[in-house]
Amino acid sequence: MKKKLISSLLALLVVLVVGGVLFTSNLDSIIKSAVEKYGSDATQAETTLSDVEISLSSGKGTLKGFNLGNPEGFTTDSAMAFDKVSVEIDTKSVMGDGPIIVREILIDAPAITYEVTKNGTSNLQKIQENIAAYTSSLRAGEEKQPAEGKTSEEDSQNERKIIIEKLVISNGQVKLSHALLEGKNLVDTKLPTISMSNIGKNDGGMSPARLMQLVLGKITSKAMAIGSSSLVKELGGQGIDALKGAAKESGVGKVFDGLFGK
Repeated sequence: MKKKLISSLLALLVVLVVGGVLFTSNLDSIIKSAVEKYGSDATQAETTLSDVEISLSSGKGTLKGFNLGNPEGFTTDSAMAFDKVSVEIDTKSVMGDGPIIVREILIDAPAITYEVTKNGTSNLQKIQENIAAYTSSLRAGEEKQPAEGKTSEEDSQNERKIIIEKLVISNGQVKLSHALLEGKNLVDTKLPTISMSNIGKNDGGMSPARLMQLVLGKITSKAMAIGSSSLVKELGGQGIDALKGAAKESGVGKVFDGLFGK
């Protein structure tokens, strides 16, 4: 009896160890796949991530080689890219069924390209619009499913919500690309440090798509304001006219009111 008990305990231990190893190895690929899938679907621009390394014991790790391309109709290589992101995850929350708690995300030196076409549309505004449309479609689907007999419990099993306790984006640079510049390269403009805390906490967590809308919206809004200011300084009245056209077309005129002085 004693030998059987010991054998059973050893077998259970092996299962737990193997399961832990498999979960650890899969966690990195799960995060990588989620970033690339939600990023590409939401922005309608190819989103890639080179590598993910997360320690299940400490919850600390890095995401490397993030690149957000541009929607159709834009020519620059990417809208946003950064080499490394430091993260810390509450591993206990990952193992549970409630919201995943991310203790900290530190994004250092993101490179953002603000591209404005001849007709006044910009890549960053287009990305914002695409994300907004994507999240709206998800909400519409959630409202429709209960009427078709699917429960909200089934939905929650398919998508875990996330809480981010601290997010800091620092040392970012904004590069301006506009047809009116005729290939001239302007000096990159520094992006002010962006700090956010307790994202999604009051709502019991946010969906990955909603978090992306909130965070990328914050980054792109600041980048657009900075890029617009640089264009105005470089092109004077011609730049103002171009940006007024962009603001009117996209419906974000309020972003530029301070620059144009109405």
